Amino acid sequence: MSSGRKPRRTARHGVGEELFDLIKITEFDLHLGEESFRIRVELTRSRLERRRFRANVWRAEHYRIQSTFPQNSGRPRHEPSDELVWINWSEILRTCNKVFVSPSVARAGEAVFNELYAWIRHTRGECDSKPHVWGECPDSKELTTRG
Repeated sequence: MSSGRKPRRTARHGVGEELFDLIKITEFDLHLGEESFRIRVELTRSRLERRRFRANVWRAEHYRIQSTFPQNSGRPRHEPSDELVWINWSEILRTCNKVFVSPSVARAGEAVFNELYAWIRHTRGECDSKPHVWGECPDSKELTTRG
């Protein structure tokens, strides 16, 4: 016999199958030739499987923004402002921007930074060819996610 109650909804209802928690943020300035970028690297870990990770890379950019409203006599009332916007730059990672397995947070972070380091070397022209996995650049640190 039913009690007439509806099943209790959990936080997972309406959300993807796997939730990831942000566990580490690292920021640094990256200099490539005459250009300089403020970079943020985020490491996330699955709530379902503690050995599953994913990383995001963000690049800071400043944009001049002009609000549309409120207006006075058909003109914006406020002056434009320069705002910091984080642009997703995760495509520079070949494997770590997808779910990957690692035995620990430290090893997962190492894998992400090895991949990022290899991308930087390739971008600076220190690798002759574009490898399938950035960690395959000659003389670069090995992309390791195992034991």
